[in-house]
Amino acid sequence: MLSKLTPPKSFFILVSLRVPQKKVYEPGGVLQSFFMSPLKFRHLWNVIGYGWVILVVVLSLSSSLSPPVDFLWEDKLYHVLAYGFLMLWFAQLHPRSLYGWLACGLIAQGILLEVLQSQAGIRIGEVWDAVANSLGVILSWGLALNGMNTMLHQFEERFLRCSEED
Repeated sequence: MLSKLTPPKSFFILVSLRVPQKKVYEPGGVLQSFFMSPLKFRHLWNVIGYGWVILVVVLSLSSSLSPPVDFLWEDKLYHVLAYGFLMLWFAQLHPRSLYGWLACGLIAQGILLEVLQSQAGIRIGEVWDAVANSLGVILSWGLALNGMNTMLHQFEERFLRCSEED
């Protein structure tokens, strides 16, 4: 009786053939391969992004460049914004399949800088600063996965008059 209720094997083959394969669309709605990007000025954006990373490192390790704190947890807000900005910037330059690696790299950078601060005695390395760095990365990762990863592409199309046909 039970064998009469189960569909034949050919049914499962047909169903599995009809299920569309998941395709990954990157910024600009273009199907991307692993390392491709539709950005015309991708190298320039990478140089600017690495400049931002260097700025974060310099600001993190310099005692004379720390901004005055006007309210409680203000410095944590700066950490969230800085690392969130970095994650969002680099998420626009790399495919979604690399977002996890980007996040791990930025979180590791934040932890390493906090350890260096505490070891060098220049500034006080805090666990909560590392948590704020990680929170910024994770929040921006979520934003990038939900459509905020196309801003540079839109900037190129609108202001630099770059299009896919060029």
